Amino acid sequence: MIYPQYVSITESFLSEKEVDELNLWFKMYAPEQGARVGSINQYQDDPDAPPEEEEGGSYDTNIRKSEVRWGDLQHISEMHPELVEKIMNGIYQKACDMGMNFGIEFAENMQHTTYHAPEKQEDVAGFYTWHTDAGPNANPDQTIRKLSAVIQLTDPDEYEGGHFQWLEPWKLFDKLRSDKPTIRVDEAIMTAPFSAKTKGTLIVFPSYLHHQVLPVTRGTRQSLVLWQQGYPHY
Repeated sequence: MIYPQYVSITESFLSEKEVDELNLWFKMYAPEQGARVGSINQYQDDPDAPPEEEEGGSYDTNIRKSEVRWGDLQHISEMHPELVEKIMNGIYQKACDMGMNFGIEFAENMQHTTYHAPEKQEDVAGFYTWHTDAGPNANPDQTIRKLSAVIQLTDPDEYEGGHFQWLEPWKLFDKLRSDKPTIRVDEAIMTAPFSAKTKGTLIVFPSYLHHQVLPVTRGTRQSLVLWQQGYPHY
């Protein structure tokens, strides 16, 4: 289905106090580890999977360079029930506002992500190149990622770069002609406005959408990444 809008951006969705509460929880309870790339693994249909088992795949700094902390959703909900409810309801409401009335079964554990600028010339800047959050799934009895969300946790003055981008190629295909069968990929790349970097801003999009985070060139960018899952047939 083609939608008129694929990304919802709500500036300052969370207050600075709420962002500070999230950052503190992850710092206290979630150990940091290097981010990996690979398939969505065994926790895909298991909302109770231990956070330390959620990061599958392998390290590849040509695709992704960041550090992550996995947050047990149940634990966070017990300590900050109103905050978690606000986030989950906000994600689903923003999706519905875009016409994406997906059937959702559960939310995965949260991922706190940190992108650092390089300290030395030979270091790799924190980034995550083009990817989708949803993997292939031909099993109608197994859930898939349907909604993805990013919440900005860092003040925009604390870093440069790290822009969120996504691909919207549908209009380009509508313009194809038999005498000009060329697609300009750069015209399909959409960049979130600078206001989307505001601390507490919520970005919501379908998990199948290709997106990326550009390299951080100064400072540190932190964000909270969330996914909601449901069955593929509705």
